[in-house]
Amino acid sequence: MVPAWLLLLCLSIAQVFPKDQYAELKVEVPENYGGNFPLYLIKLPLPPEETEGKIVLSGTPGVVAEGLFAVDPESGFLLVTRALDREEQSEYQLQVTLETEDGRVLWGPQPVLVDVKDENDQVPHFSQLVYKFQLSLGTKPGIPFLFLEASDGDEPGTANSDLRFYILNQAPAQPSPHMFQLEPQLGALALSPEGSTSLGQPAEGLYQLLVQVKDMGDQASGHQATATVDVFIVKNTWVPLDPVHVPENLKVPYPHPIAQVHWNGGDVHYHLESQPPGPFDVDTEGKVYVTKELDRESQAEYLLQVRAQNTHCEDYTEPLGLRVVVMDDNDNAPVCSPRDSPVSIPELSPPGTKVTRLLAEDMDAPGSPNSHIVYQLLNPEPEEGADGRAFELDFTSGSVTLGDAPLRAGQNILLRVKAVDRGGAEDGLSSTCEVAVTITDINDHAPEFTVSQ
Repeated sequence: MVPAWLLLLCLSIAQVFPKDQYAELKVEVPENYGGNFPLYLIKLPLPPEETEGKIVLSGTPGVVAEGLFAVDPESGFLLVTRALDREEQSEYQLQVTLETEDGRVLWGPQPVLVDVKDENDQVPHFSQLVYKFQLSLGTKPGIPFLFLEASDGDEPGTANSDLRFYILNQAPAQPSPHMFQLEPQLGALALSPEGSTSLGQPAEGLYQLLVQVKDMGDQASGHQATATVDVFIVKNTWVPLDPVHVPENLKVPYPHPIAQVHWNGGDVHYHLESQPPGPFDVDTEGKVYVTKELDRESQAEYLLQVRAQNTHCEDYTEPLGLRVVVMDDNDNAPVCSPRDSPVSIPELSPPGTKVTRLLAEDMDAPGSPNSHIVYQLLNPEPEEGADGRAFELDFTSGSVTLGDAPLRAGQNILLRVKAVDRGGAEDGLSSTCEVAVTITDINDHAPEFTVSQ
């Protein structure tokens, strides 16, 4: 005996999967068919043994109600009753069933896909009847300055919508009848090499081009349309830039404008590069900005390149160079060189003996007042009643020598010297350098006998 669970499983599978699966039938119908209607499309595989049922056609909403498709009950052919338009609808999903009067399905559903085959019945159209463009002198040949746009309502990817662009006429034809070139597939209009050499600096004016777009690719036949392109030749304003000096630590709102470029041609996009990379940008109007404070000690100079490009990021002409020099600000105090061990000076050394030389460094611009360091001796002060000083300091070199005041062996003296930038001006920055000096004993006394009683 078959187990009950197995019977239940078989029943459930039968409910999930239909008993009959019908492969989709496909039929192709040319749009705008000019023959007689109804047009018989394909014979349906209706079962000959089922003679009591009625044929039911269903599918895309409204299609059956409009009577666009039908099934001939005698021959079993699917037919279409009038011409189809692919641009209106490119395909129709239908299905056919054989049913009893009470709606029970005897056969089917049989899916049918009706594909409407494209015919070249659409004329291409330019996006504009008249294009106007400013072309700057100095534009490189072969760089597109205008991309013509056209559309065709026929099926994409077929010859019927494969467009080609051509120049039919140029007026005036001087100084050359071939001043411009038009890429056939992209519709990219550019100055030709001949046109680039023919345009002189005074050659401002208007050129009018009659252009054509045609479908069917490179075939001789096809639908076509024309448009006019007015090209205004204008003077070249892409001129070299003078260096720009920007103070470091500049306290202004950012981004802060520092220069201006201008490409006189139309449809320009500006692009900026910095070497080394720096905080600079350029806007759509050609204004060059610094976007934050600069630090001369990190980078003293930048070389920028500003490019005038078309919509495909191609340079209309050579980029302009802009040198940005960061001006020094007195934002660094002198720094004393570290000294590990004390300086030893023998006692009884004569005045003028070199003790040490203090070296302070300033990170501000070399050779500028901001890095001009002078030195001042702070300690030791001359002793009260002394005829001179124990140490002398050369304020420009930082050299310390012995003075006139005598020193005794065993003395440990801390020299404190102030290093001031800006040549010692009141607004100069400073730091204090310290040097330990030890006075060492020399063998300057002969031994003596002590007299005893």
